Order: sequence, then structure tokens, then C-alpha cells
Amino acid sequence: MLLGVKVLPANITDREGSQQLLKELRQNQPQMKLHLFADGGYKGKWEGWVKTTLGYTVEIVQRSDANTRGYWLPEGQELTEEQINTFRGHRGFMVIKKRWIVERSFA
Repeated sequence: MLLGVKVLPANITDREGSQQLLKELRQNQPQMKLHLFADGGYKGKWEGWVKTTLGYTVEIVQRSDANTRGYWLPEGQELTEEQINTFRGHRGFMVIKKRWIVERSFA
């Protein structure tokens, strides 16, 4: 069920655009209590803004290894195959709970 759509110029980020859209939705439907699903790019300030300003709940949907950038290893120790597979470009397909909702919404 689509609740709102907003087309914005390319110089407005997805986070800024989503804030505009959600503010309008809140004004038009103040009685609605929403639970939002978002990808890892919305984690942090945006997530906090939605919770405190609008009173909506947010669930960030991302891979458990999404922010793996590197590993500290003792001298002489090599990376394991499992560690290598956590790096971007080496990761395989992984089923992530509710991710299809996020992708379908952006599609």
C-alpha cells in the first residue's frame, strides 16, 4: 500500500527527500503510526530524527557484515576464507529478513 510519493531534484539526497515526504505524510495523516523499514544508509541521525520527531518506529535492514572494513591480525597470521568473504566484492548472496520490502519500495 503506497502512502506517498515525492519527486525531487537530483541535488536533494534520499535522506533529505524522505524527511520531506514523511513530514508531509505526518501532517496529512497524524493519526497513523508507522513502522518503517530502511537500509543501512539511513542508520544514525535519520533514524533518530524519525523516532523523535515523528514518533514512528524504524527497523534498519542490512547484512550482519555490512560494515566490515578490515581485521586486525597478529603478525604472521593470514586471513581466513570466511574473513575474506565478508569484504565487499567477495560476499555472496545472503537472505536478509525484510530486505525485499526495502528493495521493492525503492523499485
